[in-house]
Amino acid sequence: MLVAARWTVPLVGLLGLASGRAVARPLVVYSPHGPEILKRAQQDFEKLNPGVKIDWRFLAAQDIAGQLAKEAKQPVADIWWGGPNFTFINAAKQGLLAPYKPTWAKAAGEHDADDRWYADIQTPLTILYQKSLLEPAAVPKDWDDLLAPALKGRIILRYPSDSGTMRALFAALVDRQVGAGKTAAQALEWLKRLESQTSRYVSLSQVMFSTVGKGALPVSVWNVSDIEAKAHQGYPVDFVFPASGMPVLLDGIGMVNHATPHPFAAKFYEFVTSKEFEAVLGAEPYFRVPTRADGGRPAYMKDPRFKAMAVDWSRVAAQGDDWLRAWETTVAHKEKLAP
Repeated sequence: MLVAARWTVPLVGLLGLASGRAVARPLVVYSPHGPEILKRAQQDFEKLNPGVKIDWRFLAAQDIAGQLAKEAKQPVADIWWGGPNFTFINAAKQGLLAPYKPTWAKAAGEHDADDRWYADIQTPLTILYQKSLLEPAAVPKDWDDLLAPALKGRIILRYPSDSGTMRALFAALVDRQVGAGKTAAQALEWLKRLESQTSRYVSLSQVMFSTVGKGALPVSVWNVSDIEAKAHQGYPVDFVFPASGMPVLLDGIGMVNHATPHPFAAKFYEFVTSKEFEAVLGAEPYFRVPTRADGGRPAYMKDPRFKAMAVDWSRVAAQGDDWLRAWETTVAHKEKLAP
């Protein structure tokens, strides 16, 4: 296991470049965030820090830790920004992340005890439906309602192996039953019933939203932030407040262990997690929700119907990959995955 060295930043990184001269190399950031968020972060940060260039490496959340492990002896990235908290938990255990305590640590929510990662965005996961195709009485009110006979063959899902969000949701739905005393095998029976309800899987969220929006298949599951963003764009979609709660996925950020110190890595970390930039992400068209105790909250999280599902993310970190493998080998029908 790699030993994590506490991350420090040269003085120039804290003071900025008064001369405006370009930094010798770009700041490399691995991230699964969508291009609209990455472009905005890059634009705003480079404007505030002339001479600095950000080199985005867009990777699926579940692939970043594997890439960091491959590069452990010669790190390419400086920062990992975005991805489920359980992937950060495991990466920290593997020694892939370096300790860094942000200036807003006192307002932090969930984070690593040794400062190797902090959660900066929270993303409730829920049931998505096409408003014009379902009568109010037919709209699922809770997760178990997805198993209703009336919805058989009317559900579309992103394939979990291609999506950190879906991996998190499937794991949360298993964990809620394991937490109630059932075995993982018994919990997978619920997912097996959901699989029988599912018409097809897709690899991209845009295909899923297009399918639901056009009414080809009226029901899916996804995160509230993206659902609100699509509704803002005119998609006829809405979400429900599941009676048993929404799993709240926590996205993290961390410094890459043993990376050659970049003079602006700490400034970038602080910038994208600042109250000011998180306010930008919280507004349209992004609708992201900060984890910071001093951050704002959207109206739906103040709704009395909103309830966070209890999820043991440490258990998910330890067992989630095994649960997914079991689902893929004993439950999934891969022929349903659209090309």
